[in-house]
Amino acid sequence: ICFAVQQCAVAGDCIECSPLVSKTSSRSVGTGRVHRIHGDVYYDGEEVEQNAPRSVSWYKKAANQNHAEAQYCLGWHYLKGLGIRRDDDEAFKWHKKAAEQGHVKSQYLVAFAYEVGTDFGASLPKNEKEAVKWYRKAAEQGHADAMICLARHFMDGEGIEKSYEEAERWLLKVKQKGKEEEVKEALQDLENRKEEDKRAEEMNRSLEDMNKNLEKLETIRQ
Repeated sequence: ICFAVQQCAVAGDCIECSPLVSKTSSRSVGTGRVHRIHGDVYYDGEEVEQNAPRSVSWYKKAANQNHAEAQYCLGWHYLKGLGIRRDDDEAFKWHKKAAEQGHVKSQYLVAFAYEVGTDFGASLPKNEKEAVKWYRKAAEQGHADAMICLARHFMDGEGIEKSYEEAERWLLKVKQKGKEEEVKEALQDLENRKEEDKRAEEMNRSLEDMNKNLEKLETIRQ
């Protein structure tokens, strides 16, 4: 999960170990980031006692300051009902805000929400074009699952013009370990579809030729 406590790389920035942060420290690293770090600390429960509601409280503070990672975290808490009543509409709202700031995991989740529509649990209409739009944004940032989903959309022609070439291009871009089998299956599915389309085209040509020959015979008989 992506809520592990972020280890500070800047000297004097190791403030996540304390629930209380001075105003000076807040200004030095950015209030939104400080609040998000507190949310991480209470979610993780290593430095302080784990407290999901308090984690949500800190994430809200940071999210309202337009901190993308906090918006993602808050959206995830709403989605899973962690420390707060589950609310898929709120989950989508915060993930959408994070996605619009370029948060790649939120972009993927927003794409998925648009793909499944109300099956996501939110009052959201299904929109394949929006799904493709957000899958592409995440894929362009190297998100492996988004690349595979985008490739599937190109294969099916859902929300975008069908293109086996584009599908193959995106599948071959996936380099993440653990995705090899999924990519292999998708590529095999792609090859099978190419063969099916080829057979269908040959059959159509045969039928067209047959119809032409029948028309010739009818002309001769007349």
